[in-house]
Amino acid sequence: SKSTSSHPFSSSHPYFAIIQNNLLLIHDSQTLSIIRTYQCLETISQFEWSKNGKLLLCFLSKGFQIFSLEHPDWSFYLPEDEIGPIGLINARWVPNSLQVLAISDLQMEINIWSLKGQNIYSLPTPKFADRGLSFSSNGSFMVLLSRKEGKDVLSIYSCVRDWALITSFDAQTKDAYDVIFSCNNNSNSDFILWDSPLVYSLFVYSVDGKCLYKILRPEEGLGIKSVSWSPTSTHLAIGDHDSKAYVLSHIMSGKFMTTLRMPTSLSTSVLSGSQICQNVFGEKENRYVHVENFTVQTRLEELDPNKRGIGMIVWNHDGTMIAVRIDRLENILWILDVLQNKLHAVLIQLQPIIVAKWHPTKNQ
Repeated sequence: SKSTSSHPFSSSHPYFAIIQNNLLLIHDSQTLSIIRTYQCLETISQFEWSKNGKLLLCFLSKGFQIFSLEHPDWSFYLPEDEIGPIGLINARWVPNSLQVLAISDLQMEINIWSLKGQNIYSLPTPKFADRGLSFSSNGSFMVLLSRKEGKDVLSIYSCVRDWALITSFDAQTKDAYDVIFSCNNNSNSDFILWDSPLVYSLFVYSVDGKCLYKILRPEEGLGIKSVSWSPTSTHLAIGDHDSKAYVLSHIMSGKFMTTLRMPTSLSTSVLSGSQICQNVFGEKENRYVHVENFTVQTRLEELDPNKRGIGMIVWNHDGTMIAVRIDRLENILWILDVLQNKLHAVLIQLQPIIVAKWHPTKNQ
């Protein structure tokens, strides 16, 4: 079994889904028991929960299929040949849980479909199939990154007014990598845009296209590796290619608040008494073992030189801690206290960490 989704849990977190070939298995989050099984017409490559947590979108090689938790006998299937002659490369939910974005092969266009199977709108030339598109937290706006005449272009659409184009403008990036809206659940949401790994630049825009501030650090050499908004959108966490994480104040126009440096080795003296959780295999079960006195050498210079930087930064529910994964140490998750700027704990897994998510209301 595997989960090919960055958000395997439903929005209210009572369920999580796992793929098994052409089957989608729905588990209860508390008991871990399987409560429902959906069978697709072909192998599932990835899936996504709708924002209301009631529907599941399964992306297939030749189309997509939708299932309902409330109506298990109902399903919706749209084959690739009905989407258009270009073919389908990706699909994702619109926040209203009533429409699906279907991204065509070669990023030629985005088709917006309703659950009734009607092709309602088409948007031109996204830059990427798997990123470069973000919705505001309240679902009112969508920002789309595209590339025209050698320049990055940002387009803001209204999701509640028939996908009307609000504004479109040239971005200040050289070769933008991604764009993400803040977590603010209001009409004044801001979004960030950052450049490719070769250029250290980040720009923060308002929804009307105004550049609020920018972060330019050419002395860093390589660019930004990962970015994450805090839950209140008052801060930004940035991970670079030199295994350093920075915390910026969004309400203070990008002022650097602190630099969180990752240790190059772990020992009891470095951890200052913090517990280390190591994932070990018992005879019959997988379990975590809490260890007080434990030493493991993790010197970056001795590891794979092709992997570098911080590839994952995840805030906890109240914005006081972040979980960080260094790509050269992909089986270790560092838990950092942002307020005190110190290492809080370390999770050591036997296998590489693909996804890490905090509990929505607890520091777990």
